[in-house]
Parts: sequence; structure tokens; C-alpha cells
Amino acid sequence: PTPIEVLPTVNNPKCFGDTDGVISLAIAGGSTPYNITWEDEAGNILTDDSGNPLTSQEIGGLPAGKYIFKIVDNDGNPYTDEVIVKENPQLVVTTSLLSELNNKCYGDENGEIVLNIDGGTGVYTVDWGSIPADKIVAGEYKAINLGYNTYNIDVKDSNGCDVSHSVV
Repeated sequence: PTPIEVLPTVNNPKCFGDTDGVISLAIAGGSTPYNITWEDEAGNILTDDSGNPLTSQEIGGLPAGKYIFKIVDNDGNPYTDEVIVKENPQLVVTTSLLSELNNKCYGDENGEIVLNIDGGTGVYTVDWGSIPADKIVAGEYKAINLGYNTYNIDVKDSNGCDVSHSVV
């Protein structure tokens, strides 16, 4: 038989800290059937919920990390390699709130909220909640002319990872 060849495919977890990563192995060569075992980077054998070792060509429910797969074909020929499941950057949103400085009198509407968004993946979408559209600065992560209130703001990246903020 020809030597064992493996082409791994990795689907990284969608959001920072998620455990929905998947590794699939396309195996060719050697002699079937294949005996497959999986380990984490500490050398622990990966198991299912019942404690049985994972032996399939595809495993899921993975957090970011290094995974080692070991294949032995029907003739006893071994093949070992590792795959990295990568972590997407954490979506971080901080706010600069200027209403406390600007709204000096009851009823004033001089406050501003500026969002500082970092990490995540791709383009950000901001749901400003109860803030009217005419108070949102187009093309910026900024709302102006706000009165004293509690504003709930939700930021999502292109993967659907989100961060919610309540700003007073």
C-alpha cells in the first residue's frame, strides 16, 4: 500500500472562548480500516461524554488549542500529526461617556457616548437600542445630544459574537 496521507480541515470556534471548533481528516493511502486516536496538547486522550476515546475522522466541540491525531492503518503503519484550532480575537467594547460632564442641568441633552471597539472578526454592527437614529453619528461609533438615561447598546461582529453594554 501507499503511505498514509492526511489532509486536515479546521473550523475554528466562532467566537472567543467558544467550544464549537471542528477538525476533519481526509485520509488516503495505507490500508483500511484505520485506527484513530486524538489527544490534546497535554497528551490527554480525548473522549466522548461516556468516557470512550474519540476514534472518528471528525471531532467537534473543541476550544482553541493544539490537537494531536494518531492513525494506525490495518497493517500497523503509524502516522501522527497535530492540528491547531485557532482562537478568534475577543470582541472588546469600551465606552467614553460624556453625559456627566455635559448635562449639568435637568433636561439637558448634551451628552455623548463614544464606543471604542476592538477585536472580534470582520465588520461590526451596533444596535443602539432606544437611542433615536437622528442622534447617531453616521460612519462613527458615536451618539450625541443625549439626555441622562440608561442606554442599552449591543455590538456584534461578522461572526455574530456580541457584547452588550448598559450605559448610564
